[in-house]
Amino acid sequence: MNKQSATLHGKKGDQLVEAIHATDFNLNGSKIEIILNGIIESANLIFRNNDTKEEHIYEHVNCESLNEETRLTITLDNMNWPDVHRTTYTILLKMNEELFRLTKPTIKRLKNRLFARSYYQISQTETATIFLNKKNTLSIMYGNSASVFRASCKVVSDTLHITEMEVAGVKARFFHEEGELGKALLTIYDPVTKHTSAIGAVQGEKNSLEVDVSKLAEIPTAADVYVEAKVGKVLKSFKLLFHPNLVQTHRELSFYEMDSLSDATESQKTLYFDEFEIMGDHLQVRLMEPSCQSASVVFEKSTSAEWIQTHEFKQDGQRLIIDLKKIFNDRFFKEGQKWKVYVKEVVAGEVQVRKLKHFSAPKAPQMGQVPLEDIKTQAMAYISPKAELGILLGKSEEKINNASFYITKNRLPMHDLSFHKYELSFSIENIQDADINSVQIVMKNRQSGEIHRVPATVNKSSRNIGIYSNLESFIRCGITPSRWDVSIEITYANIMEVNRVGFYDQKKLPMEERYLRSVEVDEENVFTPYLTARNELSFVIGTEFALRHEKLKSKILIKNVSLKKSILEIEITLSLPDAESYQVKGMLLRHRNNEAFAQIPVTVKKKSILAKVNLAEHEFEQFYWDFYVLVDVEGEDYEIKLKRPTDHVRKKLNGTIRDHSYQKDADHVVYPYITRSNSLALTYRMKSLYEAPIYKWKEKFSYIIYQMLNRYYDHKNIWLVYEKMSETAQDNGYHFFKYCYNEKPERNVFYIIKKDSPDLANLKGFEDRVIHFMSVKHLVYLFASKLLIASETKGHSYVWRVQKGKVMEYLRRKRIVFLQHGVLGLKKIDSTLNKGSSEEVDLFVTSSDFEKEIVKNYFGYNEKDIIVTGLSRWDDVNKEETPIKRQIFLMPTWRNWLNEVSNEEFIESNYFKNYIGLLNSEKLMDLLRMHDVELKFYVHPKFQPFIDQFHTTCDQIEIIKFGDVNISKLIRESALLITDYSSVAWDMYYLEKPTIFYQFDLEEYTELQGSYMDMNKELFGDQALDPDELITSIENSVRNNFEEQDIFKEKRSHYFANIDNKNSERIYDNIVKNEKRLRPRRVSFYKKLSKVTVLRKLWRLAKRGKVTRKLAFSLRDHLMNLNGRGTRGLWNRRR
Repeated sequence: MNKQSATLHGKKGDQLVEAIHATDFNLNGSKIEIILNGIIESANLIFRNNDTKEEHIYEHVNCESLNEETRLTITLDNMNWPDVHRTTYTILLKMNEELFRLTKPTIKRLKNRLFARSYYQISQTETATIFLNKKNTLSIMYGNSASVFRASCKVVSDTLHITEMEVAGVKARFFHEEGELGKALLTIYDPVTKHTSAIGAVQGEKNSLEVDVSKLAEIPTAADVYVEAKVGKVLKSFKLLFHPNLVQTHRELSFYEMDSLSDATESQKTLYFDEFEIMGDHLQVRLMEPSCQSASVVFEKSTSAEWIQTHEFKQDGQRLIIDLKKIFNDRFFKEGQKWKVYVKEVVAGEVQVRKLKHFSAPKAPQMGQVPLEDIKTQAMAYISPKAELGILLGKSEEKINNASFYITKNRLPMHDLSFHKYELSFSIENIQDADINSVQIVMKNRQSGEIHRVPATVNKSSRNIGIYSNLESFIRCGITPSRWDVSIEITYANIMEVNRVGFYDQKKLPMEERYLRSVEVDEENVFTPYLTARNELSFVIGTEFALRHEKLKSKILIKNVSLKKSILEIEITLSLPDAESYQVKGMLLRHRNNEAFAQIPVTVKKKSILAKVNLAEHEFEQFYWDFYVLVDVEGEDYEIKLKRPTDHVRKKLNGTIRDHSYQKDADHVVYPYITRSNSLALTYRMKSLYEAPIYKWKEKFSYIIYQMLNRYYDHKNIWLVYEKMSETAQDNGYHFFKYCYNEKPERNVFYIIKKDSPDLANLKGFEDRVIHFMSVKHLVYLFASKLLIASETKGHSYVWRVQKGKVMEYLRRKRIVFLQHGVLGLKKIDSTLNKGSSEEVDLFVTSSDFEKEIVKNYFGYNEKDIIVTGLSRWDDVNKEETPIKRQIFLMPTWRNWLNEVSNEEFIESNYFKNYIGLLNSEKLMDLLRMHDVELKFYVHPKFQPFIDQFHTTCDQIEIIKFGDVNISKLIRESALLITDYSSVAWDMYYLEKPTIFYQFDLEEYTELQGSYMDMNKELFGDQALDPDELITSIENSVRNNFEEQDIFKEKRSHYFANIDNKNSERIYDNIVKNEKRLRPRRVSFYKKLSKVTVLRKLWRLAKRGKVTRKLAFSLRDHLMNLNGRGTRGLWNRRR
């Protein structure tokens, strides 16, 4: 150490106590600056060597007061560093004979060490830097420069082929074709010590390196020589490979024992070539040396450990000819994949796998492409930046350019954040040794994964880099309310670094201070940058009303909810920690999907807020109503949702409906319940037939039977199949069940259907595997089932819209394979079935890659959750020889805005007026009579209550009730389909029959429902927007003998991956393949604990005291480690 320092050996007197927060620290040259909370007049720093445990005291630390903080400054000049390859020191603060660790306040524990971006270069071969270790403690690393850089940077390995050499005295210049490397280190790897060490500096110019030849004499005989250049947080390590002629000519290279390429260790793993080209469907590669007869060609996927071995090649002397089309034209391969190329040989009885590399690493030339029709892409050969031969599958050459970048993902601290109008600016630490080429602000939609990029400008100073970006183009591009996470993409040299940005080195700010100034997006929404709970930068787009509520921090507890006759009583407690004063004005009962609401008076008594609601006096709409407390904070009104019920309230309300409900009239019931988001709500709906007391007794009796015989039932491995409301047997569920019954009888697959269903006749011959809906057997099998397989959601296997009881508790744990009842595209339903929602599915059946992309991009499912198989019902469409009649099938879908409306409202709707007008159109009647064509009008099941309202005077038109005729039969025998947005259109298209899309309310439908397709460009049939256009299209189709138009025939392969009768087989195989992960969810140990009221109370009490709080969290962490699968349950609250 220097004069101000001393060395103490084996010191044990001082005790290490709690950490002190260092809000900031940096290394500037040889100076270390540390910012601490509070005022410190004097202190000593101790460097504790983590290898020897020696403690080095640094006295006379410069302490400078900065408002309520203190800056400590020390210098590392003249330090007496030990003679070691690499070591680390923990920095400790000594005050009043006590030692403190220096930690970052915003970080709990790190997975990896977090290094500063700056380094102190002590000499050409010695370097020091500061970092946070895994325990979040400030430390110093010192050692050989190569070793320190390798520990703190991402190492990218490559080879540098030296083709020429000039020697002048002790200086030598090596020539290569890698481009300019800048400042670099000459390093060696000693296989004896297994250390990489810097032995001197190297000055790089364009395509050349200047080296001190005297340094080469120090290299051990067995060592490998490298040139390593640090660019930002990436260390590029080039292994030097000298041409054999140079080794023979220059004695300075005598250390490099290489007589020929074939004798070198590197070449034993590498097979070099100098030319390659694509000829037709074949890749031809000319090898530089004679090769043994190759046994096979091997391809390795660049992103994972996947290998493909093939014999689709031939060898003609030094020319290797590979048939790319035969190898890659297979559905196993996907667009965007990159594959490295190897040759497998047998040499002297030993198997060698040798990588194909170009000797001089040229820039990738323009290459021809091999079309791969089966996977709708092309195969292209290219040379990577490492000179390796690769195959790229894609339609664009842009991805080849991406190979020139190495992408790293880190967290990058930022400072000086501001947002004014559309201008976003902040600063980051300077990236040393690199000139920045470009910077972009990257915004990723948190829900959909959609990405936007906006260019940024850079202002570089000695210490920081200022980032400036105008976000107006992003804000004004019509984005709907959403949340976006912000990263920064920096390109320098040939490195692309993508980092999440945030105030990682600062404490979390109060809620109000985490939001920056907003700008207007449109008449309703504003755009606001803010810091997340992790202090990371994000953007939120939404209404000002929603933003104000998001900023307000509130604590609310639902203490009691009771319902006596029609009187609902609610008791809550409320506090607003960040508000100086506030006034409770009342409660609101607000409809979840429209503007309807009712205000409820409240009484404030001490700490409680009491409200009474007479349900008999309120007019309700279907279905869900949420409770809010209305609060005036500094003159502005806030609506705070009633959340966080006590255990008693949760158990009481989520028990059975019968105990806590009010019958509004003969047909409707209203009752309070606790939602999945832990808030209080009301449900108002039609009363179900199955809510009679007899069915509750059945449920209890069935549960007792299952508990007594659960080992027997669990061993049966039961699969349950059903369709809409468990009352049909004609869709994908029925056809999949039929396949399992006939082809896989060893499987315990059962079908659920109502006893009085007309479709029960379709199940004749399958009676031993049919279960009647709401029978005791049905309920027992619901408890016991291992998997649900259906064309609907889980709720259709039980009483629709009943969310309480033991059956529902078990049902929520079941996994479900969603067979669908159509192809996605015409109707948006992701708000219902998206990943993470209450109706989430576990395996999603699709019919094409087109549909698969919809499920990934709009529903948020992963690749493993989606299977491309086709629909089960298509297996039978061609089996039955059904004569095609001169018949038109008219089947419109329902409208979500007409769900369960009154008779009067339905009759006044645009939907009813259009179809009743069409059914009674004289022009249509004349057309049907003239050409002897019948029209079958099928009313959607959701509109069955209104079927009596539809009528016609035409004998050629028949109005069909739901269940009277099998839909599949109508599809097979009809020559033309008319629909609006129904998925039945896909069935007709699959059968190569024409469809007319009658979309009279397209604008309204797009706004209120939406679709995944462009209705004006991507439809596979004629589009009609009014009755006249529709009748004209019908007449054209009739006159054309119901032939499908060529323009629509050409699109079929895009929308269907398979047209055969093996759809059910593919579905079954995929279920078996995923069977392990489709097992029912288990009730975790923590979930069980969360239901114990005493433990919950003890947990809340323990958090109040400093000592008990620490013990409680320690116990929680210990229990969490015992069972990693457990969910946090009651522990899921932040400290």
